[in-house]
Amino acid sequence: MLSVKTKMRNKDRLHRKLSKLVDGLDGQMQKDMEKGAEELADTVRSFAPVKTGEYKNSIKAKKVDQFTDRTSGDTYSNVNAWGLYANYIWRFLEFGTKKMLSRPHIFGPYRILRRRIKGRIHRGLRKKVKMITGEGKGKK
Repeated sequence: MLSVKTKMRNKDRLHRKLSKLVDGLDGQMQKDMEKGAEELADTVRSFAPVKTGEYKNSIKAKKVDQFTDRTSGDTYSNVNAWGLYANYIWRFLEFGTKKMLSRPHIFGPYRILRRRIKGRIHRGLRKKVKMITGEGKGKK
């Protein structure tokens, strides 16, 4: 049997760079996710049906504090996620009931903005990686 051994040089330097990279990327991703969630909330708010304005004003983007997995029942805290929150009637408006027609206003804008939000996050992460690693300096 053939065995191969390798020796890694500059392990400490690599570890420092990776730690710096992870910290920087986390902050950048949070910023981009927040911007995307706020943009989605504004768009959904603009499509929301208005009777008294109470429901429309209840639509907000908020950072998720903890998440419970429906299949396993496990609860996770310190989650990097943003959610769209509104009064409980959103599901009746979005999908309708036996006596009320549906007035979709959430999933349409989400489908439209999903690609844009994802792209913003990816571009921000790529930009941050280049900045932290020092790539792209001096290029025009």
